[in-house]
Amino acid sequence: MAVETVTTGTLVKDPEVHYAQSGTPITSLRLGATRRAKDKSTGRWDDDGAPMYVSAALFGDEHTYLADVLKKGDRVTVTGTMILREWHTGEKAGIDHDLRNCRLCGYVRRADRDGETGGQYQPGQLGQAAANPLTGQADFGDCPF
Repeated sequence: MAVETVTTGTLVKDPEVHYAQSGTPITSLRLGATRRAKDKSTGRWDDDGAPMYVSAALFGDEHTYLADVLKKGDRVTVTGTMILREWHTGEKAGIDHDLRNCRLCGYVRRADRDGETGGQYQPGQLGQAAANPLTGQADFGDCPF
């Protein structure tokens, strides 16, 4: 089974760069995607169901910077063809959700989302597309992540 999808999730581990036999860099992302719903009585965003774990592989030199910029806990949106892949290791078996032919749509770093300023990047730089151009501050108030 395969389906074209846009997936937004939280990185469950730091991105890793591997190299194919041809020498092409592959940036691997592992996301935990959970539907979010806003509780009208409290105004808070809460998880609506169990997380679905998705693996995404981005091919080429243009994606290797993500391993330096993104960390576990950052929010990422990718698009691609989702397939289900069965795996067996000894007595354990399961099904993984893999994205093929991926494209990065965007990301929001956890430090930017939480308003931390001690990081390497400041509001208004890479990963801060939602920042107000007049103040340089991000407003993620109604954002589900």
